[in-house]
Amino acid sequence: LEELKDQDQPSEEKIISQVTLTCASNVKSTQGGTIEGMQPGQTTSFVTLANGETREFAITPGKGFRISKVIVNGKSIGIVNKVSLTGNGEAQSIYVKFKKQGLFIMLDAGHAGYYNRGIIRKYWESKMTWKLTNYLKKELESYGIVCGMTKKSQKHDPGVYERGLKAKGYDLFISIHSNYSDARGTDYPLAIVSSKHKKKLYKKAQPLGKKLVKTIRSTMKTRQIYQVWVKRQNDGRD
Repeated sequence: LEELKDQDQPSEEKIISQVTLTCASNVKSTQGGTIEGMQPGQTTSFVTLANGETREFAITPGKGFRISKVIVNGKSIGIVNKVSLTGNGEAQSIYVKFKKQGLFIMLDAGHAGYYNRGIIRKYWESKMTWKLTNYLKKELESYGIVCGMTKKSQKHDPGVYERGLKAKGYDLFISIHSNYSDARGTDYPLAIVSSKHKKKLYKKAQPLGKKLVKTIRSTMKTRQIYQVWVKRQNDGRD
């Protein structure tokens, strides 16, 4: 019986630890940061360690994020960028919380392909917005701002709702357009901001929109003063 009992017990080499790696952030999890060994795009991954095997896990915050909390096997160990674990036959875990420390802006180049031709025959709104948005992205990033793009290319044309959803978790969403007018004298910058349906959002968006178009007017020397609008559906929403 003792011999049979010994045969039923796994050898030390077969005993493994399953390590749960978990990341969390207040923007998209794939942006917050990574723990070495996690699968790309996942918030939770699993790795195995043989009994006695030691492995070091590097923690890397994403652009615009910092490490705010590291918990190993249920205990906080402070702010570190490496964690070392040794397989002991028991379940283990590493939990890392990332926190935003910068400004996040989602940029949307209006339209796609060849859309809204201007009086100047070589001008297309869709071409201008793509070119200008890329200039803007590069400039903003030089200030350390984290910028996303709703479009993958100039021809890419996601729906309006899809474009808006891409801004989830960002601090600001800017969609760039130029409008056509039958009146040749029309020449002013326009900001269309979040409607009063969300009062707290409107109170932030309205003064910011005003600052932006005021700067655009002084830069472009437009003939008319800037304007700030809201556009609403019948139910009052944006």
